[in-house]
Amino acid sequence: MKRAEQAEHWRREYNRHGPRVVGWSGYTTADEYLQETLRASQFFRRTLDRFIYRSGGRPDVLLDYGCGYGRYLLFLATRAGEYVGVDIAEPALALARETCRNFVGVRTRIMSVEELAADPPSADMVFSNVCLQHNDDAMFADAAALIKSTHPRRLWMHEQSDPTQATTGCWGRSLERFRASFPDHDLTETDRIAGPDGRWHSVFSGVRRATMTSRVPRK
Repeated sequence: MKRAEQAEHWRREYNRHGPRVVGWSGYTTADEYLQETLRASQFFRRTLDRFIYRSGGRPDVLLDYGCGYGRYLLFLATRAGEYVGVDIAEPALALARETCRNFVGVRTRIMSVEELAADPPSADMVFSNVCLQHNDDAMFADAAALIKSTHPRRLWMHEQSDPTQATTGCWGRSLERFRASFPDHDLTETDRIAGPDGRWHSVFSGVRRATMTSRVPRK
C-alpha cells in the first residue's frame, strides 16, 4: 500500500467510525473504553516516565508518530519541551489541532506525514502508539525511514500482537523486526502486559547507540 492509498484508507475509517467513538477500539460500552484508557495511561505513565528518566530526562522535542486525534497529546506534551504530532489521516489531524487549542502552557505542532517527509524536525525522542503494526511491509519501511529522518536519540514504541495471527503483516511485529528497522538504536522489549482482548501490549524502547552513555543522569 502506498502512502496516498493509506491516507485514503484512514480517511474512510474516520468517516465510517466517527471521531472518538467507543467502537473505534473494539469496546462496546463507554465504561469499558474509559477503564481501558485509564489502564493504558497508567501503563504508559509507569513505563514512559521511567524510560525518560533513565535515558537522559525530559526531551526537548517529542514526536508522536501516528498521533491520531490526540488521545495522548496532553499526556505527552507535559513531558517534553515541545510536542509534535504526526498522522497520515487529515480527519485525525483536524481533531488533534482542535485539541491543541484547549491547552495552555504547552508547545505543540501538528503535521501530516507529507509535511514530515518534506521538512522533518529534529526530534530528541519518537513515541509511537499502536501505529506501525497497521502497515504492510512496504509502508512499515516507509514509516521507519520517516522516523529515522528526524534523527531521534530515543525511541519508545507500543505495539499489540495477536497470538492467533502470523508474526508478519498487521499483527505480531516482533522485536527483531524493530531492531532490523532501527539498527542504530539499542532496542529492547522493556514492558509487556496482557490486554483484556487477549492481545499482548509490548513496549520496545531504546537509545541511539552513539549516545547511550553520554546523557544518562547520575544518581
